[in-house]
This record gives sequence, C-alpha cells and structure tokens, in this order.
Amino acid sequence: MPTPRRDRLLTREDINQDDAIEASELLMSVAPIRFITIGGMLAVSLFGNRSTTKDIDFLLDPSVDAVDEYRAEVFKVIRGVARKSGFSNNWMNDELRIFIGGTKRLNLFLQSVKQGVIAYEGRNMTIYAGRLDFALERKLRRLNEKLGRPRELDLSDAVTLVHWLKRDGHPLSLAYVRSLDENGLGLPVGDAGIQATAREYMAVYGSQGIVEMTWDPLVQRARYHNLNNEAVFI
Repeated sequence: MPTPRRDRLLTREDINQDDAIEASELLMSVAPIRFITIGGMLAVSLFGNRSTTKDIDFLLDPSVDAVDEYRAEVFKVIRGVARKSGFSNNWMNDELRIFIGGTKRLNLFLQSVKQGVIAYEGRNMTIYAGRLDFALERKLRRLNEKLGRPRELDLSDAVTLVHWLKRDGHPLSLAYVRSLDENGLGLPVGDAGIQATAREYMAVYGSQGIVEMTWDPLVQRARYHNLNNEAVFI
C-alpha cells in the first residue's frame, strides 16, 4: 500500500478518479454526483495555466451533502483514493464551505451548474466550475492576504479568470471587481490584489484586463480610456 505523500502535487490525470465511485453501491444509487470547484482544479483541468495543483476544493451537491450517509460515503471514497494513490488525505476537500455562508451555498451551487462550465465529466461524477466571478473574488482576496503560499499561483489564476470573464470583449470595470462580495459582508476586494492582477494581465496579454470606468451623463454610457488614451464607450 503506498504511503501518502503529503507534498505530492496533482496532475490532470490524477484528478480523473471517476471510477472510484463505482466501489460504493450507496453512491452509485445517486450517481452521477455533482460537485462545483474553484481554484487549482480549474487551473489544471480547464484553463491550462498550470499543470499541477495541491488539492481540489469543492462544494458537494447540497441534495447529497444534506444526507449524512451520503456525505460520509463521499469522504470515505476520497480517503480510499488517497491511500491507493499516495495522495494527501485532504487531496480533495470541501474547505470551500468556510468561505461561503451556509444560506448562500445552494444558490452558488445552482448558479454554477447553470453557468454550464464543466471542468470534468465522467460516468459517475461531474465537476462544474464554480461561478467565475466568485472564483475571481476568492483569488483576489487571497492576493491581499499573507498566507505563506506562492503568490504567483494565485496571480496566474486571477489573470486567467479575468480573461475568461472578459471573453475577448471590454476589460472589467474596477468598480465591479471591487464590489465582488458573495457573502454580502460589505467588505470590498482590496486594491493591492486588483492592481497586481491588472499589471500582470497587461504583461501576459498585452491588453487591458481591469480598468477604471466613469459614467458619461451626456450619452448615458460608461467609458474608459484604452492604451492609446482614446475614450471607449460601452
């Protein structure tokens, strides 16, 4: 039996553990099981801006999570994969619950499924990207904290999320990004992380990712200045 290697990083191939659910008759009765995820798995399996992640942060389908037997069985399967494959015991975890209030989890889950961005789909489980604006909020807040983790990982993820949210259109409004507050606590996203992301976006893509916009009352439209200092209306 492999000894868990707590420093092992997960590749895209490591993440594909759909078959493990087949060992559980209980979980197969409610399969395919739905999860949502943000962070490292999106970077590895969807965006491709990095090749490994330390772990997979997820929210389990609330209808499954609400049944103690199902929830316990999900984590039993996760621990079994860890033992078999030599992963950290928390290689797949729901610590994301800490960052989203209990009353808001169901809405976040349903909105993420409706968003329709799939990071992984197998016979027995589907992992959806969590709502991308929430994923960006979490990354920007982490960039404003000192967590003893490589800052470049969160910065790369934040830049990629901005690019996906832009969809090759206008840059995101600075005011909009500051206002991201899924939990409704009235705590704006700090400017340090936003400005770092805006600079890195420019370095990576050679275009604007986040800009300050103003409202023009004459034309009743928002505007910003592009790299040529020309006014652009949206």
